[in-house]
Amino acid sequence: VAQLLQQNQYRVPDWLVPEVSQLVRDELDFAQEVTSAGQLREQLSARSASITVGEQVLPIRVPKVLFARTRADTGTQRIQMIVEEKFQGLSIADMVRLQDITAKGTKATHAERRALANIHRKLQRLDPTGALAERYLQCDVVAIRSDSAIDLLYQVADDGVFHADPHDGNAIIDLRPQHEQYGLIDAGSVGHAETPAMRTDFLEFTVRLMLLKQGLLTDTQPIARIMHEYTCKTSTEATWQEVVDDL
Repeated sequence: VAQLLQQNQYRVPDWLVPEVSQLVRDELDFAQEVTSAGQLREQLSARSASITVGEQVLPIRVPKVLFARTRADTGTQRIQMIVEEKFQGLSIADMVRLQDITAKGTKATHAERRALANIHRKLQRLDPTGALAERYLQCDVVAIRSDSAIDLLYQVADDGVFHADPHDGNAIIDLRPQHEQYGLIDAGSVGHAETPAMRTDFLEFTVRLMLLKQGLLTDTQPIARIMHEYTCKTSTEATWQEVVDDL
């Protein structure tokens, strides 16, 4: 991949390749995913983690692992496949598509209309009355993302175990009556803030980054220091300083 990017005139720092390579290996390690998902599930359940959608309080859940297939591989048990509990509902990414394309009306492209039809078919299977689609259309996605970000801070600062890939496609919101929940899927990337110092650094990084983006901060050295501390050691703090200065 690095060679392909370089052939297309993209600059790929040498230190980035082994870092991404290790992240991909971790993401595909099913044994690690089973363990991490269990840890994250326990922590969220212990503090009754939730977010608010409209007037509904939705518990945050991580799917249970229902089946894990292993085989003997050079004297160890290697997990080849896992089957997890399926969460119903729409991802935040699909909610955004539903709202945006619906708002366009007749101005939507052919590809957008096809995407919208697929979403409606999914909702029709869950609720033939059509009421569920209307509930998703009324959702405040910005507020949902804000609540999700706040809980992520709790995961780091209080739990010490956090979902490390919380993009819109990994959040499944179920708004069916009696089934309401906020599901976090894909625990292949789970971070661990094991010490008070790590948790403090993460919170400092987050606050400083927000202030920087708002133009309220000029001293970026602490951000570069934290990024260097918790990433690939073959990089340098000066490298991260350049990255931060480009933000």
